[in-house]
Amino acid sequence: MTRVQPFRGWRYDLAAAGAGDLRDLLTPPYDVISPAQQAAFYARHPYNVVRLDLPRDEPGDDDRANRYARAAATLADWRARGVLRPEPAPAIYLLQQRFHLPDGRTATRRGLIFRLLATPWGEGVLPHERTFPTAKADRLALLIATGSQCSPIFLLYSDPAGEAQALVLAEAAERPPEAVYCDDEGVEHRLWAVTDLETIAAATASLATRTFYVADGHHRYETALNYRRWRRTAALPAMAAPSPLTAWEHLPGFDRGPGAPPRRAPALRLRLGLRRPPGGPRPDHPAHPSLRARRVRLRPGGAAGRPPAALRRVPGARRGHAGG
Repeated sequence: MTRVQPFRGWRYDLAAAGAGDLRDLLTPPYDVISPAQQAAFYARHPYNVVRLDLPRDEPGDDDRANRYARAAATLADWRARGVLRPEPAPAIYLLQQRFHLPDGRTATRRGLIFRLLATPWGEGVLPHERTFPTAKADRLALLIATGSQCSPIFLLYSDPAGEAQALVLAEAAERPPEAVYCDDEGVEHRLWAVTDLETIAAATASLATRTFYVADGHHRYETALNYRRWRRTAALPAMAAPSPLTAWEHLPGFDRGPGAPPRRAPALRLRLGLRRPPGGPRPDHPAHPSLRARRVRLRPGGAAGRPPAALRRVPGARRGHAGG
C-alpha cells in the first residue's frame, strides 16, 4: 500500500446548509474548544461541525443513546441531505492561511492535506509528547461510531527545496480556490482540491520517503492505530482501516519564517523520543528504541536542515490538557 495517498474528502455545500459563510460551519480543533465555545458553536448554526467533532452530552444518555451515536446519526443525515458532499475524484488539498503578525505585517503559510498510512511510532512518524488513555478512548468511540476522521493531524517535515509542494502550487496558481473563509481569529483560509494525476504522483512520491513529526494530534494518531487493531480483531469484514487525514506544513529546514498564526506557536520546539517516567516506560505510549531524547533550539531564520527538538504548547492551550 502506498504510504501517502489522495482521498475523496467530504466538503460543505453552503447552499444545502443554508449558510452564508463557512465561518458559520467550521471551528478550531476540538481540543482547544472550551465548554462556553462549544455552546456558542452549537448556537451559531445547526450544521456546525462541532456536532460531529465535539458532540455534547445530553440528559438521559446511556450506552445506546449518547453523543457518539448522535454524531454518527448527524453525519449520516447531513450526507443524505447533501449538506456534506464527497469530492468527485481523489484529491490532495492545498491549504493556504494568511494572518497578521503582532507588528502589523501579513504572513502566509501553506500546507497539504492527504491520507497517510498509520504506522507505529518510529516508523517514519515521530511523537514529542505522551498521551492519555481517557482522551484516546473518547476519540476511538467517535471514530468507531462515525467511521470518519473529523479533524486532521498536524505534521512537520523537512523540505528545504519545496519539492513536495512545487507542482501543487503551480496548479493552484492557475485557478481560484474551492473554498475561502476568515475565522474568528482573523485568519484567512483558502482551500484547493488538486486532482491532476501527474501532480498527485509527484507530491506523494516526494512525501513518501520523509520522516514526519507530529506537532498536534498525538491522541488522534494513536487512535487511528487502535482503530486498526480493533478492526482486525473484532468481527468485522476484512478491509483496510482508514488512516488519519494528515495536514503538513512546508518548513524549509524547519524554519517557520517571520511568524505563525494564532493557532500555532511562532517558534516550535520538538522533542524527539520520550523521557522515561518513574517506574518504567508508559505502557500506552512506549518510546521507540531508535529514538533518543535530545533538545535543539529552533530559532526563526535558523540554518536550513537544523532539526527541532521540543514542541511548545500553542497559545491558548490549557496546561496539562489532554488534547490532540
